[in-house]
Amino acid sequence: MALLDELTGVPNRRAFDRALAARMGDAQREGRPLSTLMIDIDLFKTFNDTLGHPEGDVALTAVARLLAGALRRPADFIARYGGEEFVVLLPNTPGEGAEVVARRMTRAVHDAALAFEHGIDRRVTVSIGMASAVTSTGADLLRQADLALYLAKRAGRNGYASFVDDGAAHAQMQVGTT
Repeated sequence: MALLDELTGVPNRRAFDRALAARMGDAQREGRPLSTLMIDIDLFKTFNDTLGHPEGDVALTAVARLLAGALRRPADFIARYGGEEFVVLLPNTPGEGAEVVARRMTRAVHDAALAFEHGIDRRVTVSIGMASAVTSTGADLLRQADLALYLAKRAGRNGYASFVDDGAAHAQMQVGTT
């Protein structure tokens, strides 16, 4: 079966599932952190409703290229997770490094100034949730990144939030913007 998303040209969910299993296994075996970014295009339903799905497809492809272009290392992995969501795996990357990548990605999409009348600053933007772990499951890491993504959206979009699990009974959420 194909492992690339036909529309955006980045790996698809099937490829991501395989990459997550492999990179999570490597992280656990080597005792190194794995960071995950869950990325959502802000207000994308409104974009499609006002400009139409063909324009939405153009925007999805452009955002995929901008996000992929923000990755610097060969082991970093981006995939289309579904709809207007993308996911990134950053092997051997602690939370601070994931934040650098998230900041670079939000800035790249914002600075591209893809026109959207109803968007933040009248342009397409993204929100990003981050999670990092050394010992975790892939499902837990994704769940934590997803929780952080919703925090970034509630904080106003066009930014990022991180889930930091310090092993205690609570988790710390941190929010930043471009």
